Amino acid sequence: MTRTRIAYMPLATYPDTVGDEAITSATRFAASIGCALHVEAFSIDLPRVSSGLGDYLIDIPGVIRAAEERSKAECQRVQELLQKVATS
Repeated sequence: MTRTRIAYMPLATYPDTVGDEAITSATRFAASIGCALHVEAFSIDLPRVSSGLGDYLIDIPGVIRAAEERSKAECQRVQELLQKVATS
């Protein structure tokens, strides 16, 4: 029975994103040492908060929604990048 070593790469998409070069380098490094690579990109799910009067000054729900959408879009971008690297 052959065993496959698996490298695990968790990626956070908030507050900062991971650059393409870091992802492709890690992917190629895992391949070079004979590992299968398992990547998980995590998107955020922020709790809904209300700041009363502050909601009139700053659109807190809108800020939360925008951050979650950016995080989900980053997960999609990472997935597409990994598929591109895997096929090249």
